[in-house]
Amino acid sequence: MRRRLYTLKSRDEATAVLGSDSQRNIASQSSLSGGVSVAEAVSLEPGQIRFEFFVSGEGSDYIANAFKELLNSDYQEIPFFGVTNETEFDGYYVPESGATRPLDAQVVGEIHRVNAVLSEAGTKASHLRSLAMSLSPVQNDHGNDQSASLTVPATATGVRWFNSVDGTTTSPTPTNTLSTQFGDVDVFDAAGAPTTESELVYDVPYADQGKTDCRVWDDRGVTKLDADDNVQWAKVFVTSHEFAGNIVVENGLVRLEMDGPTNTLDVSVWSDGTGQWSSLSLGASDWQLSDVDLTHIGPVAIEAQLRFENTTDGSQHAQNMRLARGATKVLFENPDNEAETTPTGLQDLLDPIASKEAQTANESLGLRKRSEVNK
Repeated sequence: MRRRLYTLKSRDEATAVLGSDSQRNIASQSSLSGGVSVAEAVSLEPGQIRFEFFVSGEGSDYIANAFKELLNSDYQEIPFFGVTNETEFDGYYVPESGATRPLDAQVVGEIHRVNAVLSEAGTKASHLRSLAMSLSPVQNDHGNDQSASLTVPATATGVRWFNSVDGTTTSPTPTNTLSTQFGDVDVFDAAGAPTTESELVYDVPYADQGKTDCRVWDDRGVTKLDADDNVQWAKVFVTSHEFAGNIVVENGLVRLEMDGPTNTLDVSVWSDGTGQWSSLSLGASDWQLSDVDLTHIGPVAIEAQLRFENTTDGSQHAQNMRLARGATKVLFENPDNEAETTPTGLQDLLDPIASKEAQTANESLGLRKRSEVNK
């Protein structure tokens, strides 16, 4: 049987330890001389489980690294569950720590051991998913649309606006349903929420969580799929990731492939009709990408600061970008310490993919106890 930790899969036959009965957790640290790894014992706290397993085969190094990044990232309350059958450990967990090492500590090989500690956060029986928001204006020179959107998987049930101040709930109606590469999402108008800090609460199967979320990839300089349709790109969960290839940011509707040193900014959009990504031409301009700094990687939004350079006069201008779950456009904003007006040529370059929204929902994904939502 396979288990899934958020979007990453492991196999039961490769699991070494799973449970809370072990009182000691072994964390590996490399010696300064680069020799044999040193193991130190770490106690498990109440409510924690230890999960150790092996990753093997071609690409095991970057797959194991994706687990390590996820386990040491800002992702909170992520699902951990059996893919084909329910298990006693199915639920939401907060990653506490994670480490990886080759099975042979002195040789980087094809087998890696992943060591994880997870803290229990709840289950579908005790908690609902919560999409909290905090509306705020943005300095967007591409438009003045006062709407803002929130999206949830279309398989979600019992979707309600929840006011945490007085505990009231109301039933919203989606304004649209969009088909992404990995599933449909329902779109809700954040500006139409009962309050500016309302939450969308909903129930959704563990297996449907993560499918339509935002993603960051390291393309490693290769095509996404090999001849056998195996994914060759590496999943990225931390902003400190050392990229071997282009930075790829996507949400199943929009894909940005970026590399500052090569001035690369390629945009693609998903067509559900053809089942393919199609290249989107940017505007004619003397401006080009010169640097990319990822600032936030999360399930419902990816944020980065992009620096652009004018090839004619050498001037530069930064833009903060935000790609949210279910968004069909990218939100660009002038940073606080940047000139208030985006240069016209840079506006021309980004306009084909730029959102016209003048505010953002600043959504964040979490959990809400069912007992707090129940009437």
